Amino acid sequence: MKIWYIRKGMFETNSSSSHALIFAMDLVEDPPQGCYFGWENFFLRSRKWKLRYFAAQMVSAYGPFGKLEKVLSNVFTSEELVSLLVDGSTEGLGVDHQSVWPRFVTPQGEPEIGFLRDLKKFVVDHPLVAVAGGNDNSGAYRPAGCVEARVFPWWWDGECVVTRNGNYWLCFDPGRGHKMRVTFGNEAPKAEFPESIDLKITSYCDRECPWCYESASRQGRHAPLDRIVEFFEKIKGQGMEVAIGGGEPTLHPDFHWIVRAAKERGIVPNFTTRSISWLSDPVICKAIGECVGGIGFSVCTEEDLRMARELVSELGKRGDPDELRRVDVIWHVVEGITPSRIVRELPYGPLLILGYKRMGRGKTFQPLPEKWDEKSVKGWGLARYVAFDTVFVKEHEWTKRLAAENPYYWAGDDGEFTIAVDLVENRVGRASYLPMKPLRDFRDAKDLMELARE
Repeated sequence: MKIWYIRKGMFETNSSSSHALIFAMDLVEDPPQGCYFGWENFFLRSRKWKLRYFAAQMVSAYGPFGKLEKVLSNVFTSEELVSLLVDGSTEGLGVDHQSVWPRFVTPQGEPEIGFLRDLKKFVVDHPLVAVAGGNDNSGAYRPAGCVEARVFPWWWDGECVVTRNGNYWLCFDPGRGHKMRVTFGNEAPKAEFPESIDLKITSYCDRECPWCYESASRQGRHAPLDRIVEFFEKIKGQGMEVAIGGGEPTLHPDFHWIVRAAKERGIVPNFTTRSISWLSDPVICKAIGECVGGIGFSVCTEEDLRMARELVSELGKRGDPDELRRVDVIWHVVEGITPSRIVRELPYGPLLILGYKRMGRGKTFQPLPEKWDEKSVKGWGLARYVAFDTVFVKEHEWTKRLAAENPYYWAGDDGEFTIAVDLVENRVGRASYLPMKPLRDFRDAKDLMELARE
């Protein structure tokens, strides 16, 4: 099993028991007294005990939701069930609630049997994979010589949407934004449909920034709502995201309907903005709070920094049942536009570092001469989650080494896992800053991906 990419959300779970899958050799098994895996120290390496542990995870994850029978009958053989169950009962099998794995489900909410079978084979049958458990309040149990495999998102709880995308499994948390690409071999992942789509819904913007590579302006146009809804209808069913942009997307007259239309079709809508005027619109705020996963807020100037602080302050004032305060905010900063001193003063939160795009009005604008080096970026990453876009990676060779060391810095090249669609001009391509072609009729997300790559 290999994880090729990790994108971690803002929130972490706080556990009292601590279980881990590890690689181990020549170590003595130390199972628990029964078949409940909780705070006690244990170390499992035989197939018998790993099978019990896997079954206990299934009981704890799927049992409370009425999906256990489907999992047991489709993931385990009849011989395995005879060895695991007493008179057909799962009584006694379980995992402490702080260490239960997520429920791996399809975009339609059913257990993803294919993924569970692959995962079971890896955990139970791999001779070097072991399970170690203990209490993290007193130090998790790790026998000497063990190296943690780090093959599982222990910070991930609740439900995980899993989709087979080409030769890999795409694991996605639509509530918190966690994402992983997982293979059970060493072949690099190759996507058949886009994990996310950079979706342009308007070319209108009242700020007219002199560096805008989209050349958005007050003369811009909005994509028709029916065109956008039809687009969502065609790509639904894969458990993907759309990054809605423009122009200034919140100025689209149907913005609140657009995010709802995406959510209703199982698509997670996120958007990029450089405005906080929408905070005073209760209709938009309600739609964002109920539908949107993350807000990418562009910070380029001192005024943007002031708005960023105001946004954080305003979200902090909002409490239950106001869902808006639970929407993630990701700060977007651009090398050549955003001074590094402003980056250092940003409120806590994930940071997306973008390269300068010499297109549109960006062709004639003179960017700042300041270049961000590895030391600066690593410093910013000490207290926050940091990721790069492809343009920044291409302009800084050292970023590829960081991305190889830590699979969360960079999601992949343009067109590998993401594409861009302009519904104002009806165009599609690998990225919004690369040449795009007419968006002809397509059947589904896979067909759209092929069109973008042509």
